[in-house]
Amino acid sequence: MYLNDIEEYFLTNGFDGVDTGMLKLFVLFYADDIVILSESETGLQNGLDLLECYCDRWKLQLNISKT
Repeated sequence: MYLNDIEEYFLTNGFDGVDTGMLKLFVLFYADDIVILSESETGLQNGLDLLECYCDRWKLQLNISKT
């Protein structure tokens, strides 16, 4: 499965992520895990909402019991 457009999706939908000074981080991936990065609780909720919309769009399912 390819998720090469998820960072662009977050960026174009107003997600702030975390600014490190040199670059902005939105998500981290490792194998089948994903970490959404934000500097605030509101930003994190926005990221979760965007992830839900992204998954709905591509018909992906998250394992809620592991979240």
